Amino acid sequence: MTKQRHCFFTDVGDAIERLADALDPERRPPFKGDILDLLEWAERDVLELRQQLAAEIMRLEIALRIKTEEHKCCSEDLMKLRESEQSGWKEAAIAWEVCGSIHEAFAKKKDALYSTRHSDFKRHAEDARRMLSTESKAKVE
Repeated sequence: MTKQRHCFFTDVGDAIERLADALDPERRPPFKGDILDLLEWAERDVLELRQQLAAEIMRLEIALRIKTEEHKCCSEDLMKLRESEQSGWKEAAIAWEVCGSIHEAFAKKKDALYSTRHSDFKRHAEDARRMLSTESKAKVE
């Protein structure tokens, strides 16, 4: 019975050796067919893998922080740009209204193209107001 048990352990040792060869053909110390060697080897590999994973996780965390900060900065810049664009359309609408009222006060009956120019001033003012309201709706959404 002892002989069979020894034979069994030898067979298991060979299987472990073949498994170790399949997993890592270039492993450092060869196994002696002992399960403890296999466990030691696996533990060393797991430790190495954990260190590699920890380094990769740290690298990805740093990259995520950088991207998050970039996104935050870009979002702030975009909001400033939107506000600037809003005030630009507001100024344009006011300017076209002022031009229209000045043109109406001083060019009526004096300008041969009064009606054409005046309708252009009104159209441009309406376009600017429409862009202003479109921007406001987009901001709300």
